[in-house]
Amino acid sequence: MTCEISLRGAWKRYPPSTVALRDADLDVHAGEALAIVGPSGSGKSTLLAVLGLLETLDEGQRTIAGIDTAGASERELTRLRREHLAFVFQAFHLVDHLSARENVEHALAIRGIPRRLRRARAEEALDAVGLSHRCDARPPTMSGGERQRVAIARALAARPRVLLCDEPTGNLDTATASAVLDLLLAQAGLGIAVVMVTHDPSLAARCDRAVRVVDGQVGRAA
Repeated sequence: MTCEISLRGAWKRYPPSTVALRDADLDVHAGEALAIVGPSGSGKSTLLAVLGLLETLDEGQRTIAGIDTAGASERELTRLRREHLAFVFQAFHLVDHLSARENVEHALAIRGIPRRLRRARAEEALDAVGLSHRCDARPPTMSGGERQRVAIARALAARPRVLLCDEPTGNLDTATASAVLDLLLAQAGLGIAVVMVTHDPSLAARCDRAVRVVDGQVGRAA
């Protein structure tokens, strides 16, 4: 099984005295759905940010697709994020005055995808999440579940190897959350590593594996 992200002895501190990640070891494998659970303030979001190259390490080793990120410049980290990672957030982060298709295309433009490819990839991704009929709709006219699916389409259009999700069902009702989870788990079935921070034990139970973060320490969930 291919290891997409690996942490060894990872530490992250914030001044003056907060230890957000404490000697963490973790491997993220291609094609698995991994849940990150734990109480509020335990270090879950910091762990996700470290996995997503949004935070540096104070100590330890981090590799992405076998590449050691120690000493990498911000430009090099940006390239690794663009080539390997994509993100889905609880708050959707869509642009209200852009259509669903335009939201996806805009994200591809930021990643440097040529104009001639953007529309086709955006429509392909929206079709994959069941929203081909809503390509021209703007976020204010959509339900919460539809907006989250646009956000997932935006991530999938980047064709990532790892999909990092921060409370992806947190703003959704139970039925819609289940449908969104089905969609995310389907990506793992296609070989993408899917990592989800969640407070929802029922969501975590449906993942292939769960790790629990407590006081910055990462261990296997019970």
